[in-house]
Amino acid sequence: MPQPAQEPPLRMPVRSSSRPCTPPRRSPACSSPSSRSDSCSGTGCARGSSSRSARPEPAPSSASTMGWMCSPCGHWSPPPPQTCGRRPPGRPTHGAWPIPPTSRVSRPSSCAPGACGCLETSPAIPRSPDASSVHRVTTTGPDSPSSSPGAETDAPPSTALPSSTRTAESVAARGIGAFLDALEAHPDIEPHSLMLLRHGRVIAQGWWAPFTPSRLHHVYSVSKTFTVSALGFAVDEGLVGLDDTVISHFPEFADEITTPRSRAIRIRDLAAMAAGHREDMYAPALETDPLEPVRGFLLHEPDEEPGSVFAYSQPCTYTIAAIIQRASGQTLTDYLRPRMFDPLGIGAAVWREYPAGRQVGFAGLHVTTEAIAKLGLLHLQDGVWEGEQVLPVGWAAEVRQRRVSTGADESDDWEQGYGFQVWQARHGYRGDGASGQFCVILPEQDVVLAVTAGTYAMRAMLEAAWEHLLPAVDAPTSDADDATLETRLGALALPSLEGAAAPAEADGWAGSFYLTGAEDARLRTASVAEDDGAWRIELTDVAGKTLRVPVLGTGWTTIEAVDGLPPVAVTGGWVDDELLRIDISFLETPHRITLSLRRESRRAVARWLTEPLLVAPDDAGIFGLQAPR
Repeated sequence: MPQPAQEPPLRMPVRSSSRPCTPPRRSPACSSPSSRSDSCSGTGCARGSSSRSARPEPAPSSASTMGWMCSPCGHWSPPPPQTCGRRPPGRPTHGAWPIPPTSRVSRPSSCAPGACGCLETSPAIPRSPDASSVHRVTTTGPDSPSSSPGAETDAPPSTALPSSTRTAESVAARGIGAFLDALEAHPDIEPHSLMLLRHGRVIAQGWWAPFTPSRLHHVYSVSKTFTVSALGFAVDEGLVGLDDTVISHFPEFADEITTPRSRAIRIRDLAAMAAGHREDMYAPALETDPLEPVRGFLLHEPDEEPGSVFAYSQPCTYTIAAIIQRASGQTLTDYLRPRMFDPLGIGAAVWREYPAGRQVGFAGLHVTTEAIAKLGLLHLQDGVWEGEQVLPVGWAAEVRQRRVSTGADESDDWEQGYGFQVWQARHGYRGDGASGQFCVILPEQDVVLAVTAGTYAMRAMLEAAWEHLLPAVDAPTSDADDATLETRLGALALPSLEGAAAPAEADGWAGSFYLTGAEDARLRTASVAEDDGAWRIELTDVAGKTLRVPVLGTGWTTIEAVDGLPPVAVTGGWVDDELLRIDISFLETPHRITLSLRRESRRAVARWLTEPLLVAPDDAGIFGLQAPR
């Protein structure tokens, strides 16, 4: 079945100069000019400083390297020698809007890649057959997102879910292996992690290196299912009522919101994505009032009576989140911490804010894959956790109940109806987020599937689950199949690019390149720099911040977050004398960018695996591709 097309990008509103929006609070990092003074004393720099305050830390694998990068100046101290080595019209975007393109170059199907100055695609990029080697350069702290700025510094550590064998829980290992085969064989799916639970126990889990179990990951619209869990607590505590009108919680707007349909929107309508509008109102709401999107939303009269029609609209969830935070006096994460996160043993969780102090609710949540699995298990068990009622009694049933029709195609998992911030499916129900984030709940099979990925082929991912995982439930398995699967799960890795760490001929490579095909407005410039034989690529975004990454050739190198830099993994190098190709994976998101730089033409072609979506207007730039810090 052909995959649905992505929604055309929407242009975000230009803020009124008379009502300036609060600027981003994140402090700039790596914004100094690319030229470096030998006297640079940046943290961890090998020059101009007698000590490296950022010490190297070897990767916890048999193949490791160490090295340092100066965040302000980009000087790279190379490692020593190794010692061991979807969406048609009317379909949702699941979490936000693509950043508006300033210019876009698309490639006709008849065009040879790169021949006409268009987007350069590379379906046959050479990949290393040995993709298991992941080197890590740690510029601050250990490999733990919870220890980095932006994570909840007072959050307790995560507690692991109980595990069991596939034999004990009656799931065939061969079916799980076939599901992995389908994900890895699909040309448009880049899997990042997977956890499969049955009878409340983990029976299969794996992370494709360079992704790791402790890494926070942007789950996009799976955030909505966390938000509706918070709504259950707020209803149970009497802070809000499902039949409350939105305007009753924003009385300051009562004199302005005079249209009857806007005044009639109830919280239950928001939870069911049935406010009455026929399209997503996020961009119109921000255009109307960039400082208070709830007001901007209410100023747009619904097309139909609230509760009567479905439209996947981000302001519905945003408004629920705003009401909960106003009524409780806490952010969503603070509100959920003692009620759900701590009882479930969910560690660090961070949420994008807009405006400052208000977590957006509809997307922007960064949690681990295990947190997604725990959320699904809590709902599967009707809110009970380890014998204790965590969610209010009956709330899980309220959430999964079909509230509104989303279409009539019985073969389409997006047209089976919608509950409270969850999709009904041909099998069970789910929360899902842009670019392949899933929390699939299968009550009939007593199964939860949590997946993170980078893909537009979300339908294909569900098809693979139905085709391979469902028949594996209550099917016989064997010790040999179990052993094979366990070995495979422990060695999952994304393929790396092949390439050399330095060009055979250095002349003509250093300097700026003309950047094309970036598919969005996050990037502004690209350049190549060399220092004492160590090469790096420098990318400057629309906010004027520069990301500097080393070119180290074949294999993945992980560079942890420091001074506002997003954590990334890098692979690739010089393919030949004229072509430098590198992949940069933004590890706290589903997104990876491929850069192809050609010496003779001085062109740098950028292509996103999946286009980053704009969660908040102050989210632009590649430095926004990380958990909030």
